[in-house]
Amino acid sequence: MKDSIEYYNQQQEGLGNDFADKINAAFERIKDNPKQFPKAYKVMRKAQVERFSFNIFFY
Repeated sequence: MKDSIEYYNQQQEGLGNDFADKINAAFERIKDNPKQFPKAYKVMRKAQVERFSFNIFFY
């Protein structure tokens, strides 16, 4: 994740920090209500990271 933050900050100042914030927000949403996310495969679920083309897969 550190590499992604650095990459985004090189593309636009502060974008990497926004990416880190969105990742943290996604983990908070998962923690608060994991069943709100659709199943991606059997018991595995998928949370999309807002604004970025990243997904977090969990079970």
